[in-house]
Amino acid sequence: MKHDGFPLLKLEQVSKNFGGLRAVDQVDLSLESGERRAIIGPNGAGKTTLFNLITRRFPSDSGRILFKGRAIDRLPPYQIWRLGISRTFQVTSIFPRLSCVENVQRIGAVLSHGDRKCLELAVALASEPELLLLDEPTAGMAPKERFALIALIQRLAQERGLTLLFTEHDMDVVFAAAQRITVMHQGAVLAEGTPPEVRGNPEVQRVYLGWQRG
Repeated sequence: MKHDGFPLLKLEQVSKNFGGLRAVDQVDLSLESGERRAIIGPNGAGKTTLFNLITRRFPSDSGRILFKGRAIDRLPPYQIWRLGISRTFQVTSIFPRLSCVENVQRIGAVLSHGDRKCLELAVALASEPELLLLDEPTAGMAPKERFALIALIQRLAQERGLTLLFTEHDMDVVFAAAQRITVMHQGAVLAEGTPPEVRGNPEVQRVYLGWQRG
């Protein structure tokens, strides 16, 4: 679904440099409302940096980021959050001295790694976002826990009408959960398509999927 003719999220030629390193290199991305999109790529491909640009933890150096047709790349993070974009992090970001309820109310208690991931998801959902960014949601989890968490995320997304943009290294999770996949390599978009299209792309196999198997 488009908002007044615009996709929910659109990135146009977005770039970010850190000194002499171009971490994100002229990335174009268009995300439709209700879509489940995975961003994959080797370590250092620019995936987390891209999330940080969308949520304005870092300012982009060039390009435009639009949410429902509105430019957000110069807004402070709290305004982006209020517009309906929330996220989780590779390393769980909770307050360990607060109870689970207090964490959800403000943003834990002593919990297992899997439970901490679920708690962080609850915190991210507390603001009732339209777009949820999940940065390595199953990192550090056992295989059984990974698929349980992804099943929960998919169910919540369907019930709440959420749009999901997530990074993930577990290809079984990616191919099971994503409707479309964007592949990044050295800061740039290498390929994009449905899971079968990405799985069969020779260039993706060469720079990422082959490396994963190796």
